[in-house]
This record gives sequence, structure tokens and C-alpha cells, in this order.
Amino acid sequence: MAGFRWNGWQPSAVYAGEQILTKNKKVTDKKGRTILLSLDSEYDISVYHNDTKLGAFSFDYREGAAPDDMGILATSMLIEEVDGYKNHGIGTEIIRWMQLEQGLPVIFADDNGYEREDGAHLIGDGPGFAASINRKQDEARKKYGENWIQHF
Repeated sequence: MAGFRWNGWQPSAVYAGEQILTKNKKVTDKKGRTILLSLDSEYDISVYHNDTKLGAFSFDYREGAAPDDMGILATSMLIEEVDGYKNHGIGTEIIRWMQLEQGLPVIFADDNGYEREDGAHLIGDGPGFAASINRKQDEARKKYGENWIQHF
């Protein structure tokens, strides 16, 4: 992604069943700030800059009727606890990391203006962000086929 570069991994881990998940990841946002992504649980990522929590994303595993209906549902996406961090690539990096960790696409609730029974809903910048991620996922699928998640 233009304007965004990987900054490396922290050596700590979270255990989910028999799988070891990386716990912390540092990325650099479009303004050159080092942002820490922290995998708090198998499906929750918190975001920090200089020890200040900027927000968090929560996800939930979903399995549909067909094998290709499986995915990780974004149930909460918040980066607005501190001004000046939205629209700088942090949310995209969270989605990228969750997809790589789980090996499944992140999916979003329909934007119908109502909270779903499972708690998922899109508000504020959520619908535009979800549309942008869906476009990037579609482009990666077309370009890379079944291995698109590794190239998202």
C-alpha cells in the first residue's frame, strides 16, 4: 500500500488453541508515526501510539452455508479516541493483519443503519471504510487468485 510500510514484529505471543498468534506488530502510518497493533485475543486488536490507546477493532468468526462463505466479521471498528489518526492507513493494516493471522477474509455487516443481532453494524466512517476494503479485496482476488490474502 502506498505511503505505508511494515515496521516489524514484537516477539511476544498469544495462544489460541494449538496455534500461536503474534501478539504485537509495529507499523508506520502515512504520517510516519510508529503505531503498535496489539492482538488482545484471537479476534481483538487494540491500537496504540506512544502508549496512548487510539482505538480497537473486534472480529468474530463466521461460517456460512457454502465453504467460501467463511470469514471474520468486523463487529466493532474504532479509531477516534484521539484526533488525527483516522484515514492514515491504520484500519487497513488491522484488516490485513487479521486476514493473514486467520487465513480468512474480513467481512462486514450490511449497511442498513441498524445494529444486527450479533452486534455488528456500520456507523460514521464505517460504510466507506468497508467499501474501500471490499474493493481492495476484490482487486487482490482478481490479481492473485486463491492466494490473494497473502498479497492484500
